[in-house]
Amino acid sequence: MSEAAINNTANTTAPGALMTALRARTAALHVATENLKLMRKLMAPEVDLGTYRDYLAAIAAPYTRVEPHLHNLCAPATLARLGVQPKLPALERDLAALELEPSRLPKALNERLKDLVRDETDALGGLYVLEGATLGGRVISQQLTRNLGSAANTLPFGFLGSRVDPSPASGWRHFGTALEAEVSAGGHDPERVLSAAVAVFEIVHQGLGNSRCARDAREVNIG
Repeated sequence: MSEAAINNTANTTAPGALMTALRARTAALHVATENLKLMRKLMAPEVDLGTYRDYLAAIAAPYTRVEPHLHNLCAPATLARLGVQPKLPALERDLAALELEPSRLPKALNERLKDLVRDETDALGGLYVLEGATLGGRVISQQLTRNLGSAANTLPFGFLGSRVDPSPASGWRHFGTALEAEVSAGGHDPERVLSAAVAVFEIVHQGLGNSRCARDAREVNIG
């Protein structure tokens, strides 16, 4: 192991240190994703129903590949200890309710996922991204409910969650504590967990960046 990797590992042994390192390592991608045109339109006061439809189709592209891949790499007992539940069924129900087909994840990204996330250690980093997205999804749904007004009542929010659903905050706190315990008890390399989190976040980011909204913007710029 390199000296840098040893130092990084040492910095993630204290309680809360791994989650802090994960936030720091993925911070730039978080900001970049928030600044995607689709996400800016989704959170804007003038958001419309079409933008929500575009978002669901876009997020489905990486999600339909990433979540099953991560869950398949983890033992069921590991997922249970982390409190992780599949979100893909809810997303598929939302897509069906709106008669939408998910966007396709580019083949190169799918291959990158399989190359960079190969076992349970890597999957733990990826799960950090998906569970964080669950927390962020509630923020999105709350914003949409405010901005769309009564029109929001016609939309399915199974994937993002709605105000009648339990808050994901306690689940996120449990996940953070359980993730750190899992990495420590299982002898997982924290640096690999960190690297896999970045890799999965990049795939989600690029999947959203390949949305119809983004393609339309590129076509306008080319024209």
